Amino acid sequence: MFRIAWGELFMLLNPLWAPFILFLLGQRRRRAWVNAAAQQLGGTAQDARRVTGTSAGIPWELVLTHTPFPARPSWHLTFPSVTSTDLVLRAETSSDQKWKKRGFIAELTTGDETFDARHLLLCSDPEAAARLLGHEPLRQAIAALPLEEDTNPAAPGPKGHVAWVQAGQGLEAELDLHRVDETEFPARLAAFFQQLHTLGKTLQGTPRRGTPGPLRPRVLDTNAELRVTTTLAMLSLPVGFTLLGVLRVLTGNASFPLGLLTSWLLGLAVGALPGLGLLWASRGQHSFYRRAWQVPCLAILGGVLLPLLLTCLNTLPSGAVVEELRVKVLGSSPDDLGGVKYWELELEGLGTVGLPYDFGQTIPRGSEVQVLVTTGLLGSPRVLDLEPAPAPARSPAVAGDGAP
Repeated sequence: MFRIAWGELFMLLNPLWAPFILFLLGQRRRRAWVNAAAQQLGGTAQDARRVTGTSAGIPWELVLTHTPFPARPSWHLTFPSVTSTDLVLRAETSSDQKWKKRGFIAELTTGDETFDARHLLLCSDPEAAARLLGHEPLRQAIAALPLEEDTNPAAPGPKGHVAWVQAGQGLEAELDLHRVDETEFPARLAAFFQQLHTLGKTLQGTPRRGTPGPLRPRVLDTNAELRVTTTLAMLSLPVGFTLLGVLRVLTGNASFPLGLLTSWLLGLAVGALPGLGLLWASRGQHSFYRRAWQVPCLAILGGVLLPLLLTCLNTLPSGAVVEELRVKVLGSSPDDLGGVKYWELELEGLGTVGLPYDFGQTIPRGSEVQVLVTTGLLGSPRVLDLEPAPAPARSPAVAGDGAP
């Protein structure tokens, strides 16, 4: 006998319900993870993503932050009452070493060569952070954390790692457990929690732990800023080129100011400049790598926005004389920019101009057109009006002009 998978059959027959059903399944899975974490750590599940509790007098909060559907979750653990000077640390990578050689990362060092070689230490107040890390028990608690990512899933040993630790307005850490097996998840989460709890107690007992800076950007805020920048860059490509196609028809620009390729390349450079400035300003801070990703995103935005800006500026009045010309059509063909279909005419001495598709296709190559043309604010010609040139009138026949 065959068993009918009613759920799959229902989703196939009703595809619009599929996202809703997947959401419900994901919500059920998240609640199972949160309940398992609450039971293992002795906390209380507040909702489908958050567990709170108190351990040895230190309150804590555990938030589910990343849930790839077939894998184990990742968590954000916070001890809000454990404050200190600002410090972010994680395992140092080969990429970090390359950036350090180029001078983009001004890393804090403690004088402990083994400790410094393993950890990337970023801070906003190097003197206060150096005093904090001068406490040897604190360095030992940090060194005990499993910071290195397990890149080989088949390798033996425990899975998961602490992606980063941030001290300041509370002790925070990101726990990456997506490689941890289902049966090992509760015990592995408890081991991470105990190590970070020990770090929090040690940090509270550090004699010169300092105070957090009130205006330092947080890791999660920078991450949200990065998502916004990336989304805008991705949307700007189709939307920007569509607007260029519309402007090409509406504004009557006979050519893009500076040329489309030149203005696009210049826009890439102009857009990348503020990103490079932010990148240089953030060297030595935890936001450096996220800023590095923002550079190409801002370059894309600049590459799309500058041609739009130049095209719009060229439509402003320049005081130039409006001329009526009779010009020859050197080329007549359809074009498509950003999904906007229009007809492009190449006019002798003026360049190419975009016209509405239905009107433009009635003008063949080799014909002549009557145009009203002026010069835009940026010096590129603008066609204010265009219509087919009337055929030249024939001179009337004179009697006696025929052959004898």
